[in-house]
Amino acid sequence: MRGFSLINLSLAIGILLLVVGVTLPYGIASYRAQGLYQDAANLVYFLESARNRAMVDVEDYAVRREDVELLQYRGPSFSDRNMAEDQVLELSAQVAMEGPVEMYFQAGSGFPRLGSEEYVLKVAGQTYRVHINSLGLVSSELAQ
Repeated sequence: MRGFSLINLSLAIGILLLVVGVTLPYGIASYRAQGLYQDAANLVYFLESARNRAMVDVEDYAVRREDVELLQYRGPSFSDRNMAEDQVLELSAQVAMEGPVEMYFQAGSGFPRLGSEEYVLKVAGQTYRVHINSLGLVSSELAQ
C-alpha cells in the first residue's frame, strides 16, 4: 500500500490547526501594535510639521482631532482658516485616541498656545503617549 492513510492526514491537519490556533492571536496583536506604532509616529510628524510651519510662515498653525483623522490648518481659529491649505492625516480605525481637540502653535516661536499637552493612543492593551512640552517639542513613548 502506498500513500497516506486517512488517520495520517487527519493527524497532520489537526496538528496544523493547533499551531495556527495558538499563533494566530499573537499575529493579530502584533499587527494591531504595528498600527498603533505607525499612528503614533504619524501624529508626532504631523504635530512637528504644524510647529515648524508656525515658526517658518510666522502664522498660527493648529492640529484638530476629529473622529479618525487629524486636520492641520493655518489661522488663529478653526472658523477663520483657509480650507484650501488644510492637510489631513487618517488614523487607523482600531486606535482609540485621547487628548486635546485642538493643539495651537504660536506664530514665530512654535510654542503651544496653552502650554504642554499629551495625546494618548490605545489599541489591544497597548498605549502610546505623545507629549508636547511648553517649548513645542514633540516626543512619544510606549507606556508600560
